[in-house]
Amino acid sequence: MAVQVEDVVDGSMDANQTGFWELLVPQVVRGISLMFCYMPANMIALGSLSQDAMKNAAGLYNLMRDLGGGAAFSRDVHEPVRFADPGRCPPRHDQAAC
Repeated sequence: MAVQVEDVVDGSMDANQTGFWELLVPQVVRGISLMFCYMPANMIALGSLSQDAMKNAAGLYNLMRDLGGGAAFSRDVHEPVRFADPGRCPPRHDQAAC
């Protein structure tokens, strides 16, 4: 049931071959651990504000977090993946980009 890192990197484990139960535990662990990362950041950013300023600051904080995540996602999707070993390109991948 454990996912091997090599399987993910070389593309031999496609999403359509992965079952629900194989992804459930990693997704739950990721969701719980993200809350341990977000809560301290939220407290640092918004902890010293008054109640009146909290509303606008929370909206701006969420906007900037979402914009940053969108920009990072866009960069990762549109920049070709480069592998250290050209012979290890995933199947169906543009060989020129490796």
